[in-house]
Amino acid sequence: MSETSPRAGRPVFSADRISELVAPSPDRLLAPTPEQRRVIEHPLEGSALVVAGAGSGKTETMAGRVVWLVANGLVEPERVLGLTFTRKAAGELGERIGRRLEQFADRLRDAMEREALSPDEAARADGLLAELEDGLALPEASTYDSFAAGIVQEFGVLAGIAPGLSLIDQSLAWRLARETVLASRDPELARSSLSTSQLVQHVLRLDHAVADNGTGFDRVERIAREFGRSLTLPYDEKAAVSGATGKVYAPVRDAVAAVGETALIARLASVYAEEKRRRGLVEFSDQLRLALQTVEAAPEAVAALRRRSAAVLLDEVQDTSVGQTRLLSRIFAGTPVMAVGDPHQSIYGWRGASAEGMRSFHRDFRGRGAAADAASGSATLSLSISWRNPAAVLDAANALAAPLRADAGVDVPLLGPRQDAPESRVEWAFPETVHEERVALAEWMRTARERHLDETGELPTAAVVLRNRRAMPAIAAALDEAGVPNRIVGVGGLLGTPEVTDLVCALRCLWYADAGSELIRLLAGPRFRVGVADLAGLRDAARWFAQRDVAHRRLGDDDLADDGVLPDPDRRFTILDALDEIAGMRGLDHAALRGIGEAGRVRLREAGLMLRQLRASVGEGVPELIRAVEHALRLDIELDAAEHRGHGGASSARANLDLFAELVEGFLAVDEQGTLASVLAWLERASQDDQAAEHIPPPDPGAVQLITMHGAKGLEWDLVAIPRMVEAEFPAPGKEGGGWLRTGQLPDELRGDAAARPRLDWRLAATQKELRDDIAAYKEELKERQAVEERRLAYVAVTRAASRLLVTGSFWGGQKTPRGPSPFLLELQERGLITGLPSGSAHETDPSPGGESVLVWPLEPLGRRADAVLSAAEAVRREIDDGAGRAREIDPTVALLLAERRDAQARRAQGAGPGALAERITASTFHEFVEDPLLAERHRRRPLPQRPYRRTRLGNRFHEWVERRSSTVRGTELPLVGLEAEAFTERGFAADGEFAETEAAQLAALIERFERSRWADRQPIAVELEVTLPFAGRRLVCKLDAVYREGEGEEARYEIVDWKSGRPPRDEAERHSRFFQLDLYRHAYAQWAGVDPERIEVSLFYVAEGEELHGETRRALEELEEIWTRAAGRLADPSRISREARADPAVP
Repeated sequence: MSETSPRAGRPVFSADRISELVAPSPDRLLAPTPEQRRVIEHPLEGSALVVAGAGSGKTETMAGRVVWLVANGLVEPERVLGLTFTRKAAGELGERIGRRLEQFADRLRDAMEREALSPDEAARADGLLAELEDGLALPEASTYDSFAAGIVQEFGVLAGIAPGLSLIDQSLAWRLARETVLASRDPELARSSLSTSQLVQHVLRLDHAVADNGTGFDRVERIAREFGRSLTLPYDEKAAVSGATGKVYAPVRDAVAAVGETALIARLASVYAEEKRRRGLVEFSDQLRLALQTVEAAPEAVAALRRRSAAVLLDEVQDTSVGQTRLLSRIFAGTPVMAVGDPHQSIYGWRGASAEGMRSFHRDFRGRGAAADAASGSATLSLSISWRNPAAVLDAANALAAPLRADAGVDVPLLGPRQDAPESRVEWAFPETVHEERVALAEWMRTARERHLDETGELPTAAVVLRNRRAMPAIAAALDEAGVPNRIVGVGGLLGTPEVTDLVCALRCLWYADAGSELIRLLAGPRFRVGVADLAGLRDAARWFAQRDVAHRRLGDDDLADDGVLPDPDRRFTILDALDEIAGMRGLDHAALRGIGEAGRVRLREAGLMLRQLRASVGEGVPELIRAVEHALRLDIELDAAEHRGHGGASSARANLDLFAELVEGFLAVDEQGTLASVLAWLERASQDDQAAEHIPPPDPGAVQLITMHGAKGLEWDLVAIPRMVEAEFPAPGKEGGGWLRTGQLPDELRGDAAARPRLDWRLAATQKELRDDIAAYKEELKERQAVEERRLAYVAVTRAASRLLVTGSFWGGQKTPRGPSPFLLELQERGLITGLPSGSAHETDPSPGGESVLVWPLEPLGRRADAVLSAAEAVRREIDDGAGRAREIDPTVALLLAERRDAQARRAQGAGPGALAERITASTFHEFVEDPLLAERHRRRPLPQRPYRRTRLGNRFHEWVERRSSTVRGTELPLVGLEAEAFTERGFAADGEFAETEAAQLAALIERFERSRWADRQPIAVELEVTLPFAGRRLVCKLDAVYREGEGEEARYEIVDWKSGRPPRDEAERHSRFFQLDLYRHAYAQWAGVDPERIEVSLFYVAEGEELHGETRRALEELEEIWTRAAGRLADPSRISREARADPAVP
């Protein structure tokens, strides 16, 4: 603290004076409001709660307070701590404060030079500028989670917590929880009605709830089992006297059944938590629990943290959980703490947030020994001027929040507009049908964007804010139809878009044999256009095949009966199996296909061949597989064609596919398995649990964002539309209808905020009838609680609008009876904010036209472009036919397309058939194909999942080690996770500990052998490099383990090395075939790097034996293509595969 600190006197700089100094000019002075002034200049003592409404400038006010504290020497900059929820918000807070301090220092220095400061101000300025001179003394802005993590990292050892814990994200947590569930041998799993994904979801939620509320899994299980004994209660008073048994009230039975599964989930969650502890892994909820454990066990940690932070700012305090409040109050109670929040925006109760923290804030932070009526210095302040919303929007927000204000527990003032707030009105639309509602919304958005552009010269930001993601795809389609570009925000919403749904359906068809619904969507879609009758014929074909063996001989009843080994679903012959049979038929006149038309048979075989080819690529990388599926479904062609014609929906769909691929790659970056199965499991989780994302993209003027109300919190847009404001939809019926009497829920009595929740005294019930009545009353209270949550969501949604607001609904949305306007709309009408809402539907039944709910099946793949595209194609065809003898220049792209078509026609004429051979050739399987093309094709088309050989597993681990070693500075490479014997066992690599130790020892031996090789001290220029090149009319894919370079420029020479963990070739023929791969590598890298193949050497290094092999002959690329082409030709007549060809693969 500088000597000029006015700690003992009054502050030198007032909030108004600071505002005056930092103003660019006197006419641009933005003085704080009286409310802001009270917050900024609040004494640095006790607890201060700031109730800040939506858009009230709380971040700017907090920055102003920090500048005021620092300017007056009340606290050093580095001793200010600001906490919020997201990294984005923490970054914005830190940047805002840092910028304001820098700006104030610059203006203060300028004022000193102009002698524009009073003597007291000048005296303080000397010390202040010295403090801020190097720009390093800055306040700390962090997230609540990061703050807890820092406590564990710095002080955890004092509480006996092992150092070096690794933080895992939701994706990795899902995988670990899934492994826990699948590995469990709990006998109750066999009786559970929950699917694997449901169990995983419940395990994660209960684990987080237990950690956040500081309780234990054993207590959860004990309460669940105790509640189960409610079934033994007498039925009613009469039965209690007579002793009659056997009857059970349905509500009691249902509650006991739901809570009964919680005991199983608690045991699984306990195992999951122990597995995290054993592996040294933590989630955010674990960090909070460990941080609380640390401060309770280490008073010196609390003392250090209190000394470090002389002023604490807590942002979004209404969203803090019970555990977070407990941690922060243990540390900072009795010190100057200012919390900012809005009880009306407490919408994250489903993830542990509790608005009760605002009610008890002063009590929690007043410190021990303080008077019961709160310590001196405690104050509740407010910010009620909205700098965001027009007056009409604020009127709507205040109207919706009126019931909330009465029960907030703290004084929440009405939101008022700024002085220059624009005049506006709340716009509405409530037509008869949901289709008309979507059209009206899209048209409003189109015209509003155009009007904003005309008035301001800039496109507006815009959003459609929805209660849930279910309606997103349909609204996106309506916006597309109106030519309004749009983006769906959130993984769950993205999975509902048609293009992503098609892609995911195809992925599921590649992995799951029972993905019948997904297959039907693909077959009936625009790619294959299989009609209803032919789909029924496919079903009949599946039944025909199911009754026959592989030779199509009819099976007897004994053969078809369950054998007790495999459950019936695993033995069932599905329509996917039938499609695969059709793909392998020589002719399509098979008896099983009698119910399928001629065109249908051709299309089904084409679909089967497509899936066969894609299935062969399952093991080659999920991102590559996604691109291959996109190409196979021709999504890329259709979207590109539509986008080039200016179709707005095409660009949105293209963006959806790109975003999906990006999200999958992000998941794979942290997923331990990295397989298609793990991706599909993750997508299943994402579709069920669409929580607000951490990294929501900022408002973009180029597109309308479709986002949930939970995701929209903290954002604002010029234009906002809120659809489906319909009774029974918004406010929505409560998901919490049963409270803790639902499967997998933490019992209320174990929650930190139990006193603020509805109470169920189930232990006091003497009969089932009494318990039934108590449960009914409990559920009614929960409904009221849910209604409050829905009203908060409405408040959040409305206050997102910075300029114009539209609310919509419709009487008919697919239900049998009409639904009227939402109670929220009726309240706005009662206040005169909207007028003219229809009192009821003009129809007794849904008036939607048939075309609105009935589609022509199969779909036209070209959509509205069909006539134009077909006419253009016919014109090109006539030009080709009529102009065959004329010299006419053809566009190069068209010439390539025509050449490609001629090549495909030629191959079909030779009997190859469309898609008979893979378009993608891998260098690693090249020698297998030329040695025995028939066997290689059988393996490719019908791959069987196999448990990897130990040598293969070791090879994969060794390659991972080499890649890490080569891609980091020597001595800094990360350790190879799983090198220890324990890790081999836990991943299922070994059957027992002794075997795992053997594998670990063998891997260590490979590493030691490499360290003695000539490559140990060399740095590769590339590792694990994937290169493709055109090859025999197809694509050749080469994955190069390592590339080394010696020399520079034209003198440089290159060496490609392929690490082999297996045995060297036994004879000359085997050795000869191995060098096919290296010859292909040489040509692939030569083309990719643009160097002469003669300057490239290739080597095989068999690490276990320390043996190197070098190619003695260099095959030309044309020679290799000829070898592959001759082998492919032998597929037409497998009998031509002779013993000589097998012995000498160079002469196929």
